[in-house]
Amino acid sequence: MSFDKDRWSRQSVAMNTGALSVDGTLENGPAVFTYASDSDGVSDVEAADYFAEKAWDLAVGDLILANTSEGYVSLAVSAVTRSDSSSVTVVSAPLSGVAPVQTAVVSVSAAEMLALAATPKEIVAAPGADRIVQFLEAQLILDWGTVAYTITAAGDDMVVRYTDGTGAIVSANIETTGFLDQTADTVTNAIPKSDAIVAATGAVNQPLVLDNIGANEFTLGDSPLRVVVSYKVVNAALA
Repeated sequence: MSFDKDRWSRQSVAMNTGALSVDGTLENGPAVFTYASDSDGVSDVEAADYFAEKAWDLAVGDLILANTSEGYVSLAVSAVTRSDSSSVTVVSAPLSGVAPVQTAVVSVSAAEMLALAATPKEIVAAPGADRIVQFLEAQLILDWGTVAYTITAAGDDMVVRYTDGTGAIVSANIETTGFLDQTADTVTNAIPKSDAIVAATGAVNQPLVLDNIGANEFTLGDSPLRVVVSYKVVNAALA
């Protein structure tokens, strides 16, 4: 997972685009670039220094419209260092002014499913300081293997929650009977919980995880699960 210069293009025609600070005054409008990757996802292109190779092309405030393996994301350059060890920092920048819907596709292995109560699976990474992941919905797709999961007790359902196995729950319960115990490819969905009230410290800069909330782990199954989760990242404006 790395930057590919052959997939990079400047879309701004005028060469005086690119925000510059001249004696403390901001000059020029932002330059616009496009980038495409069929292997790197949103979190990859948002990672520190992914675009460092283009530090000499970029200025603070420039826009990068990236088509990733998970869909489109618009990015704004927030910091640039030009040196022998150049660096570039980007942040999500919804062009409409409203946080865009993002999608993450996460694979949960059979081994992870069998230990989900003890070790919930991260499905959306922590978004950064003063930002909150808003859970919208998820599709859960059971990719049937050869052995069905055994649901050992009533109530051994799943949920989406913040942080870890103790975090605030943000989804309605995901019924596992009739889903995980099936012997064919099977699909279900998760919806947001009504009034998922949580202290800000339990939501700001916290990941979303998939958790088994039952008293027991699932047993025997060997089918992986694919989770397609839709979410927004919103500014808390608490800092």
